[in-house]
Amino acid sequence: LILKHSRDKKLIILMKLYHDLFYTLQMMDPSRLFSVSLRMLQLSIECGITELSPLAFAQFGVTVLSVGDAVAGYRMGSLALKLAKSLGIAGFMSSIIAVVQPYIAWVSEPFQIITETHKLGVTLGEQWGDVSSSTVNHYWFQLTKLLSGHDLSTVRSDCSRFLRDLLSRKQSWCVNCTCMTYIHSVALIEGENSCELVCCNGIPTEKDIESLSLERKQELIIFGLQTHRLMRCFLFRKFDKMPQLSGILENLL
Repeated sequence: LILKHSRDKKLIILMKLYHDLFYTLQMMDPSRLFSVSLRMLQLSIECGITELSPLAFAQFGVTVLSVGDAVAGYRMGSLALKLAKSLGIAGFMSSIIAVVQPYIAWVSEPFQIITETHKLGVTLGEQWGDVSSSTVNHYWFQLTKLLSGHDLSTVRSDCSRFLRDLLSRKQSWCVNCTCMTYIHSVALIEGENSCELVCCNGIPTEKDIESLSLERKQELIIFGLQTHRLMRCFLFRKFDKMPQLSGILENLL
């Protein structure tokens, strides 16, 4: 692609607003994500490339993948990373990694590589003052460590430290997601019955997370919670509970 560069301040501000709106809609109204990501891409092509354009390609890649075109979605994600490197925008790289790695990269890349890339995203976010992206990458770093077969004791202790850090900085928006990873690691070490006994000092239990998510209609949190439970049913061979959990997941989808 041969695209002109733009330093138009109004365009940059508009792109930032769309970027923030994209994250809000992920939790509130996912059906509108396609329109927002397409608009960001349109602005980048018609008005010129800005430092936020790689995010537009990444977010559009997520949307394309969500409607079933995994190949095109992965290409858009790869293009976003290449464009960011060519533009030298290290300040936004943590944010781009937080979009591409968890939602797109799994199509082709092993979890071990995704885990290391999220670790890089944590470091870049801290270096450039992008606290939100650093926090998101830290959450995915812990989850992909669990999924890629890292030592469970290490995952548990790292999640515990991360949770304490989140609570001390009052970043409650990421606590429930991280709690699910922490609880899952504890259950795999100490047994499924330990799930409701592991949390204290302001850290919610699975029942707390479920009640609050149902009250706030946070379907993504509920989906993640039920997925963790379904995984444990399979691992602990409690197959009688699997049909019920599978039915809940199908309804959410």
